[in-house]
Amino acid sequence: MNDVRMATGGREGLGVNASGNTSIPLTTKMNNDRIPPWWISHVENDENTTLVVEASIHSDLLGREFNPQIERSVQTNLIGGFNSEEDRPIEVDEPAAPDPVLWLNSTSGAWGDVSNESTEIDTAFELYNPNPTPVAISEIGYEIRMNNVTMGEGATEKGVAIAPGQTETVRATTAIRNQNLDEWWVTHLQNEQVTQLEVTFYARVDLSEFGGDTVRVRLDSIERTIETDIFGNEDAGNGTSDGSESEGTATPTDGDGTATPSDGNGTATPTDGDGTATPGDEETATPTPTPTPTDDGILSVAGPAV
Repeated sequence: MNDVRMATGGREGLGVNASGNTSIPLTTKMNNDRIPPWWISHVENDENTTLVVEASIHSDLLGREFNPQIERSVQTNLIGGFNSEEDRPIEVDEPAAPDPVLWLNSTSGAWGDVSNESTEIDTAFELYNPNPTPVAISEIGYEIRMNNVTMGEGATEKGVAIAPGQTETVRATTAIRNQNLDEWWVTHLQNEQVTQLEVTFYARVDLSEFGGDTVRVRLDSIERTIETDIFGNEDAGNGTSDGSESEGTATPTDGDGTATPSDGNGTATPTDGDGTATPGDEETATPTPTPTPTDDGILSVAGPAV
């Protein structure tokens, strides 16, 4: 995945029936500690992954080796969940607080610095003060969860005072802890390659100008469904279940919803020994792995390979 080797495996001493198709099951184990390096490449590549499965089938009887290859694209749009132009009132359940205390006019997000330890997300909130007195914000906090796995949490202590009738952009840098990615990956596969992303932001608002105290209020909450089809078991272009733009779905390079081996026709066609493709040969390769995650840091991928 993006040139990060995720798994290898094979079997020897296999037999193929004299007539008809033969399916041979293979089990390959993926080390989940390869997930963080892949994730870094996925983010740095604008949330795009090129998945390549390289197979090697050798026949002593024929004295030939066949090398079918599957290549597909896996795309997500996780960062898009941070972008919104919707005006939302920010209300505080305090007797002294005005209603609303602020308006959230827009939110935006972009990938920041990516390292082995963390993946930063730079966020911005456009806040409008509709009140006749200033409103001060002492900090912005956040929590990021993916399938109920806490991926990051923290707060920025950069304060800002919003004058009456004025709009200010408050910025905060959030961070995903990459060490938690392997735990999330297991839940993603167990949930049929579906992730529920939840990002909650809060602000500490000083209500002293209104005769109150400093209170914590929810600033914004982002909920997003991310789906992938890494193994090509579903039609391409399913998109997200929340009705947003298509994302997180593996899109084969030929666009027909099937894996694209090197011969480009959606099926790995071995040769009959003379170097040419022979339709109808019985050694048709149909790799259709099925993921089986475990809790011990190992992903087992099982399925017929040839």
